[in-house]
Amino acid sequence: MLEARGARQLCPAFLSALLVVALLGSLRAAAADGQRDVPDALRDALVARLALSTQVAHAKFAAHQPIEDRAREAIVINAMTAISTRFGLEPASAADFGRALIEAAKAIQRAQFARWSQGPPPDGPVPDLTNSVRPALDTATNDLLRACALELTALQNDARRRAALSQSIAATGVDYDHTAKLISTLTALRYRTLATSESALDIIAARGVLRVGMTGDYAPFGFAAAANAESANALTGIDVDLANDLAQSLGVTLRIVPTSWPSLSKDLATNQFDLALGGITRTLARARNATFSTPYFADGKSAIARCADRARFKDLAAIDTPGVRIIVNPGGTNEQYVRAHITRATVSVNPDNLSIFAALAKGSGDVMITDLVEARFQAARNPTLCVALGGAQLTNTDKAILLPRDAPLKEFVDLWLHQLQVDGRLDAVVSRYLPTARPSRLRGAPAHPLGMPAASR
Repeated sequence: MLEARGARQLCPAFLSALLVVALLGSLRAAAADGQRDVPDALRDALVARLALSTQVAHAKFAAHQPIEDRAREAIVINAMTAISTRFGLEPASAADFGRALIEAAKAIQRAQFARWSQGPPPDGPVPDLTNSVRPALDTATNDLLRACALELTALQNDARRRAALSQSIAATGVDYDHTAKLISTLTALRYRTLATSESALDIIAARGVLRVGMTGDYAPFGFAAAANAESANALTGIDVDLANDLAQSLGVTLRIVPTSWPSLSKDLATNQFDLALGGITRTLARARNATFSTPYFADGKSAIARCADRARFKDLAAIDTPGVRIIVNPGGTNEQYVRAHITRATVSVNPDNLSIFAALAKGSGDVMITDLVEARFQAARNPTLCVALGGAQLTNTDKAILLPRDAPLKEFVDLWLHQLQVDGRLDAVVSRYLPTARPSRLRGAPAHPLGMPAASR
């Protein structure tokens, strides 16, 4: 009797929280291997939002209210479009997703109505729809759209994630047709183009997350912390540390988004991330459709080869010789330089930049032309490899942060970089990965830590 009386006194919000926690726990316990790959934030936010439909159904059933409430649905759709705009999502696609979400929630309510009409009524106190459930729905909707803004690209590019997410939706009581519609509208969400009066700074602040694009294959700027690391957020390096510092300066958390050198500029243009780091060289081609921060590292092209061949490859002419095998990674400034300057040596493309150095050491190729900083970094970690060309540079280039054409964001990033230089934090980050580096002066910029020229793709 005391337990029953206590249960009746539990507040509706607490009961809703218990329902969501129990449902999430059961979903995780029963998850298949593919389902574990679904981004937790998106899955959990969607399940939490749908789980509240039972509370809505209970309140309406007890009050003999209809499930349909067009006026309330219009309010929800308007709120979702406003939230989606703030998070950088295209409002029309968010409205479509919102309508599918409402229909899925009503499907849950209809199933509950049918069950309660044929059997015992719902247990426990009647939830307060106005003062408890709807505020919880508003919070859950905000969390869901924020998760969508962060996980949209991953969901669109991974059929396994969509299938696993469908299982999670079905587990909340949504029927097949409404689940399919919910997944299709969720996948059809789009990022919006910012108006000229807006800044990505506002979107980042509202989202609470800075999305940094990074290839993750370029040491010492961004590379896997362990050989078997699968997550983009398991990267380490100079630019990973800088990205973390920038996120802290913005007062948000960091999310590293995988990208590639061939797709880097396109991914930035289509809003797959807010900015890109990872040893990116300033080039005219990239500057045509984006902008750069002030440079923070200077470098140039050089070459790396087996130490036994170091004296052989004393200059570019010795490298560009018939019979010499050059390995290059695709899509960046390394390949561009090789295509423009190598005419007689044999060139092969290796899509995995990090494996090129092991291939050189094993004799699968003779030379890689890359930035001097990467050549030095890799040679220091592999006694078989040495910097060629006598350590000379073939070019002079700078590393910078790749940014959208957003003046307030660039101004913030440039000021942050300046403060890093002035207070010595940039020098400390560089020294962490390049302990032999000594402060020097970046061409055309204030005093700047450079003991080794930085590398680029």
